[in-house]
Amino acid sequence: MRRAALAAALAASAALVVAGVAIALAPGETGPATPRLGLPENFGVIVNTPSREASVLDADSHFERHPGMLGAYNDLFAEVRGALAESHPGVMVGNAVSLDRIINRGNEAFVDGLAAGDFVAFTYRPVNLLNEVSRTPQGAMADMAEMLRIAGGRQVALLEAGWTSAGDVGGDEEAQAEFAAALAGLAASEPRIEFATWYRMHDREAGTCEVAAADAGGSLLATDDGEYAASALGSYVCGAGLLRADGSPKPAWEALASR
Repeated sequence: MRRAALAAALAASAALVVAGVAIALAPGETGPATPRLGLPENFGVIVNTPSREASVLDADSHFERHPGMLGAYNDLFAEVRGALAESHPGVMVGNAVSLDRIINRGNEAFVDGLAAGDFVAFTYRPVNLLNEVSRTPQGAMADMAEMLRIAGGRQVALLEAGWTSAGDVGGDEEAQAEFAAALAGLAASEPRIEFATWYRMHDREAGTCEVAAADAGGSLLATDDGEYAASALGSYVCGAGLLRADGSPKPAWEALASR
């Protein structure tokens, strides 16, 4: 009972990541029946529908707000990890941090502070602190190289990595397709990547993705434009799918299908 309570608390307090969760495409929820995605074995897509969502809470975001909790969290993480090792040998766990926020804010120390797991997990959006697309696909792949450097020889997982096609925040479908293909290629060729997941399967209708200012950065931004950042993140999320809101495939879907 104590272990179950600890596991629940750990999952709620930051990001407990179990290798293999949410990396498989769910049959019947992939939009068009064809083409089939040509994904590497360790690369998947977070399946959502226009009305169902899944997301990850980045641990660095939590501990930027509550730095005094990090030591207690690491103790809790170690206890839960040990319990899982006894009850489910071979299950891998790690903490998730935001790669783009770490690069934009220069907070590499959070990675070392949360590196007790079997791998380091990163979420990634190619954005600046205002949640506007600020990288080219080539620049985003340079961020992937930086991710491997920051991980310091540890295994890596990519969660909620992606690109938006929302034009009001600087996205477009061609850049999204280029990055999706490059990321899948990296996952297939880089042995340090345990698994990668693309965020997300479906777009939502523009204007329907509301994000609270605190979740978009809020007072943690190097600016007072928290409300703008929240609006921009909402636009980003609405356009991040491989499929448009009507179910039609974007070039990114076609790029993965043609691998």
